[in-house]
Amino acid sequence: MNLRSKRRLAADVLGVGEDRIIFDDEYSDLIQDAITRSTIRGLVG
Repeated sequence: MNLRSKRRLAADVLGVGEDRIIFDDEYSDLIQDAITRSTIRGLVG
């Protein structure tokens, strides 16, 4: 499972570097299904 693009989107939404993004394994299915910035924003908030 490659989440590199999701990590980049989340970093851009939060205004931080990619290295600061840590995904919780419990939500890996939701993260994989997230395609748009608005979906990523919904998962963060």
